Amino acid sequence: MPVDILSSLTPGFTIPLLATGSGTGIDLGAGGALPAGTALYGLVARILVTTASNATGANTLTFTIDHSSDNATWKTLAGAAYGANDDLALTTVAQSREIFIEFMTHQRYIRLTATYTGAGTVPTATFTAFLTPAYP
Repeated sequence: MPVDILSSLTPGFTIPLLATGSGTGIDLGAGGALPAGTALYGLVARILVTTASNATGANTLTFTIDHSSDNATWKTLAGAAYGANDDLALTTVAQSREIFIEFMTHQRYIRLTATYTGAGTVPTATFTAFLTPAYP
């Protein structure tokens, strides 16, 4: 079953006090006679961070796209060391940001993962992510 490219990766996903949080896997379709995964031009994850901050100190919030053939075993596909503009430096001042991660995959499932790193305390972020086509 093909995925609706306007479906949400993480509807209002809030991750307080966690080291890592992942959205639910999205089924891109088995492909039938064609390979599974994204179309020729791929997809873009559009992440709208509405608020992100720490109680004290500094942290980094990093977004990655993971992919899987079975919706159980996941590998990082895009984001983090694979691209730019996919992390957010957190301070005690709340901030917002829009992040785009473009990707292509031959795997059937994808998900969005958010990871905190650093020595800051009580990192909190609220964001929503959507899939859009890489090219119109």
